[in-house]
Amino acid sequence: MRILVFTSYYLPAKRAGGPIKTLKNIVNKISPHGISFDIVTSDRDIGDKYRFHSVSKNSWEAVGKANVFYFSNGLSKLIALVRDKKYSFLYINSFFSVKFSIVPQLLARLFNRKVLIAPRGEFSDGALRIRYLKKKSYIAVYKLLLLHKNVVFHASTVHERDDIKEIFGDKVDIVIAENIPNVESPKICRVKDSDKLRVAFLSRISEKKNLLFALDVLSDAATEIEFDIFGPVEDDSYWQQCQKLIHKLPNRIKTNYRGMLEPSKVISTLADYDLFFLPTLGENYGHAIVEALCAGLPVLISDKTPWRNLEELGLGWDVALDNRQKFVEAINKTAAASSADHLTMRKNISTWASKQFARPEIEEANLTMFRSLLERFG
Repeated sequence: MRILVFTSYYLPAKRAGGPIKTLKNIVNKISPHGISFDIVTSDRDIGDKYRFHSVSKNSWEAVGKANVFYFSNGLSKLIALVRDKKYSFLYINSFFSVKFSIVPQLLARLFNRKVLIAPRGEFSDGALRIRYLKKKSYIAVYKLLLLHKNVVFHASTVHERDDIKEIFGDKVDIVIAENIPNVESPKICRVKDSDKLRVAFLSRISEKKNLLFALDVLSDAATEIEFDIFGPVEDDSYWQQCQKLIHKLPNRIKTNYRGMLEPSKVISTLADYDLFFLPTLGENYGHAIVEALCAGLPVLISDKTPWRNLEELGLGWDVALDNRQKFVEAINKTAAASSADHLTMRKNISTWASKQFARPEIEEANLTMFRSLLERFG
């Protein structure tokens, strides 16, 4: 059984973040069960002008357990791929990508091919607010053409399911299967300093990830803070706004831009901080949040992710973005905690994460989703 996958970015790309990890984990866990994935993706990383030197354009390459086609251009090639009857269905990992979602969907409609779409958080309120008119216009045309009647949507959480229903109605066809995370549990060694808080931000630097808001909140924190920013700059103009604010921060807030982290070093690096801070405008999953929890870090995030009721669980805080003061209070509370209490909290978080993210039902739900669709689509 073979599935033809479309995604904007895949290995060796790194800057696109979560969607790459999501798909890589699906391939690694599901392909041993007799399901093969052929992936069509860009021949360059997000924001790059030039293609990867290590791959050949418009040709197949073996990458891990998948075959990957690094597409450059040429509609005829896409047509041939979509028409190929060896594929049981198309698995499209975006809703708004022109080259890797819109065009494949139109071709699938033309050639009567079955389609599974994973929007990857693109329907969250925060994501839709960015380039709102353009996205709303496309959704209107999509619904007018009744394209949503011929596809199945893959939601990774009940929150994403609700986002999809909000747009397409209660009768839209949706399957839910949680993202398969990377599971790693480093030993918690760091003891929090009594006079300084080490805070990490890890994500692409763009409006959606809300770094500007994070910097503004930190300006009112009452403690000395070392704030390290990890991640690629996706939006240069937004990063310039952030840099202007960084220069205006009080002297007690020391900010460092650390660039990109190798995926294999994320959890071990985060383990050397005291708090993870990501006031995102919206995530359907949030791999960076999961990795922070695996590192035993309390997380301070917005309430626009699936990770809710964190304070009750002793994992951190999920705060409404219009409650800026609550963000400030959470930072001050973390700073005021004794080293012993903070270390106990971190060990409890690590224990919770090792159980939560290693649940066998996560992999089973994904396998069931693909098998059921393969049976349903024939």
